[in-house]
Amino acid sequence: MISGERSEELDAGPEEVWAVIGDVAAYPQWMSLVREAEIRETDESGRPLLVESVNDAKVKTVRVLLRYAYDEGRAVSWHSESGDVRALDGILEISGAGEGRSRVTYRLSVDPGRRLGLLLRGPIVDQVRDRVLGGTLADLRARVEAARS
Repeated sequence: MISGERSEELDAGPEEVWAVIGDVAAYPQWMSLVREAEIRETDESGRPLLVESVNDAKVKTVRVLLRYAYDEGRAVSWHSESGDVRALDGILEISGAGEGRSRVTYRLSVDPGRRLGLLLRGPIVDQVRDRVLGGTLADLRARVEAARS
Protein backbone atom coordinates (compact mmCIF):
# COMPACT_ATOMS: atom_id res chain seq x y z
CA MET A 1 0.00 0.00 0.00
CA ILE A 2 1.24 3.47 -0.87
CA SER A 3 -0.43 6.28 1.01
CA GLY A 4 0.33 9.79 2.08
CA GLU A 5 -0.88 13.29 2.70
CA ARG A 6 0.67 16.64 1.97
CA SER A 7 -0.57 20.22 2.34
CA GLU A 8 0.61 23.53 0.95
CA GLU A 9 -0.50 27.12 1.24
CA LEU A 10 -0.99 29.07 -1.96
CA ASP A 11 -1.11 32.82 -2.52
CA ALA A 12 -4.56 32.57 -4.10
CA GLY A 13 -8.08 32.51 -2.75
CA PRO A 14 -10.10 29.29 -2.62
CA GLU A 15 -12.13 30.35 -5.67
CA GLU A 16 -8.98 30.70 -7.78
CA VAL A 17 -7.68 27.32 -6.64
CA TRP A 18 -11.08 25.69 -7.24
CA ALA A 19 -11.04 26.99 -10.82
CA VAL A 20 -7.97 24.82 -11.38
CA ILE A 21 -8.69 21.66 -9.38
CA GLY A 22 -12.38 21.64 -10.29
CA ASP A 23 -11.47 21.46 -13.99
CA VAL A 24 -10.60 17.75 -14.16
CA ALA A 25 -10.63 17.77 -17.98
CA ALA A 26 -7.62 20.13 -17.93
CA TYR A 27 -5.47 17.96 -15.63
CA PRO A 28 -3.24 16.69 -18.49
CA GLN A 29 -2.42 20.32 -19.34
CA TRP A 30 -0.79 21.07 -16.00
CA MET A 31 -0.42 17.91 -13.90
CA SER A 32 2.89 16.34 -14.97
CA LEU A 33 1.83 12.94 -13.64
CA VAL A 34 -1.19 12.75 -15.99
CA ARG A 35 -0.17 11.94 -19.57
CA GLU A 36 -3.67 11.47 -21.00
CA ALA A 37 -7.26 11.67 -19.84
CA GLU A 38 -10.22 10.40 -21.84
CA ILE A 39 -13.58 11.48 -20.47
CA ARG A 40 -16.02 8.58 -20.59
CA GLU A 41 -18.95 10.04 -18.65
CA THR A 42 -20.03 13.51 -17.45
CA ASP A 43 -22.55 14.81 -14.95
CA GLU A 44 -25.50 17.09 -15.76
CA SER A 45 -23.15 20.11 -15.50
CA GLY A 46 -20.70 18.63 -17.99
CA ARG A 47 -18.05 17.84 -15.38
CA PRO A 48 -16.10 14.61 -15.89
CA LEU A 49 -17.35 11.74 -13.75
CA LEU A 50 -15.59 8.77 -15.32
CA VAL A 51 -12.13 9.31 -16.80
CA GLU A 52 -9.62 6.86 -18.23
CA SER A 53 -6.27 8.25 -17.19
CA VAL A 54 -2.74 7.36 -18.27
CA ASN A 55 -0.26 8.30 -15.56
CA ASP A 56 3.52 8.33 -15.29
CA ALA A 57 4.26 6.46 -12.05
CA LYS A 58 8.05 6.69 -12.55
CA VAL A 59 8.61 2.94 -12.70
CA LYS A 60 5.76 2.27 -15.15
CA THR A 61 3.01 4.01 -17.07
CA VAL A 62 -0.24 3.23 -15.27
CA ARG A 63 -3.67 3.23 -16.91
CA VAL A 64 -6.65 3.55 -14.56
CA LEU A 65 -10.38 4.26 -14.85
CA LEU A 66 -11.27 6.87 -12.23
CA ARG A 67 -14.67 7.89 -10.87
CA TYR A 68 -14.69 11.55 -9.76
CA ALA A 69 -16.88 13.32 -7.20
CA TYR A 70 -17.13 17.05 -6.51
CA ASP A 71 -17.78 19.01 -3.35
CA GLU A 72 -18.32 22.31 -5.14
CA GLY A 73 -15.65 24.86 -4.26
CA ARG A 74 -14.09 22.60 -1.62
CA ALA A 75 -12.81 19.27 -2.95
CA VAL A 76 -12.40 16.90 -5.87
CA SER A 77 -12.09 13.21 -4.99
CA TRP A 78 -11.64 10.08 -7.05
CA HIS A 79 -11.47 6.31 -6.78
CA SER A 80 -10.48 3.68 -9.29
CA GLU A 81 -13.00 1.39 -10.92
CA SER A 82 -10.48 -0.63 -12.91
CA GLY A 83 -6.99 -0.48 -14.33
CA ASP A 84 -3.38 -1.34 -13.64
CA VAL A 85 -3.68 -0.88 -9.87
CA ARG A 86 -5.87 -2.83 -7.46
CA ALA A 87 -7.25 0.33 -5.83
CA LEU A 88 -6.60 4.07 -5.95
CA ASP A 89 -8.33 6.76 -3.90
CA GLY A 90 -7.42 10.43 -3.74
CA ILE A 91 -8.70 13.85 -2.82
CA LEU A 92 -7.62 17.45 -3.31
CA GLU A 93 -9.22 19.65 -0.64
CA ILE A 94 -9.20 23.42 -0.39
CA SER A 95 -9.61 25.53 2.73
CA GLY A 96 -9.12 29.21 3.39
CA ALA A 97 -5.81 30.24 4.94
CA GLY A 98 -6.36 33.95 5.52
CA GLU A 99 -6.96 36.87 3.20
CA GLY A 100 -6.34 35.80 -0.41
CA ARG A 101 -4.70 32.51 0.59
CA SER A 102 -5.67 28.86 0.43
CA ARG A 103 -4.48 25.64 1.96
CA VAL A 104 -4.64 22.64 -0.35
CA THR A 105 -4.39 19.14 1.07
CA TYR A 106 -3.73 16.16 -1.17
CA ARG A 107 -4.42 12.68 0.22
CA LEU A 108 -3.70 9.55 -1.75
CA SER A 109 -3.96 5.82 -1.14
CA VAL A 110 -2.89 3.25 -3.74
CA ASP A 111 -2.89 -0.52 -3.59
CA PRO A 112 -0.65 -1.27 -6.56
CA GLY A 113 -1.57 -4.93 -6.72
CA ARG A 114 0.85 -7.79 -7.10
CA ARG A 115 2.51 -7.03 -10.47
CA LEU A 116 3.10 -3.32 -9.95
CA GLY A 117 3.83 -3.95 -6.27
CA LEU A 118 6.87 -6.00 -7.30
CA LEU A 119 8.33 -2.87 -8.94
CA LEU A 120 7.45 -0.60 -6.02
CA ARG A 121 9.69 -1.75 -3.21
CA GLY A 122 11.98 -0.12 -0.67
CA PRO A 123 13.08 3.45 -1.38
CA ILE A 124 11.23 3.49 -4.72
CA VAL A 125 7.92 3.63 -2.81
CA ASP A 126 9.01 6.83 -1.04
CA GLN A 127 10.25 8.35 -4.30
CA VAL A 128 6.98 7.62 -6.08
CA ARG A 129 4.91 8.93 -3.14
CA ASP A 130 6.97 12.14 -2.98
CA ARG A 131 6.80 12.60 -6.74
CA VAL A 132 3.05 12.16 -6.83
CA LEU A 133 2.14 14.24 -3.76
CA GLY A 134 4.84 16.91 -3.95
CA GLY A 135 4.91 17.06 -7.72
CA THR A 136 1.17 17.48 -8.01
CA LEU A 137 1.10 20.30 -5.46
CA ALA A 138 4.06 22.01 -7.19
CA ASP A 139 2.23 21.68 -10.52
CA LEU A 140 -0.91 23.12 -8.92
CA ARG A 141 1.02 26.08 -7.54
CA ALA A 142 2.52 26.78 -10.97
CA ARG A 143 -0.88 26.54 -12.70
CA VAL A 144 -2.59 28.84 -10.15
CA GLU A 145 0.23 31.37 -10.39
CA ALA A 146 0.14 31.26 -14.21
CA ALA A 147 -3.63 31.90 -14.14
CA ARG A 148 -3.06 34.96 -11.93
CA SER A 149 -0.60 36.58 -14.38
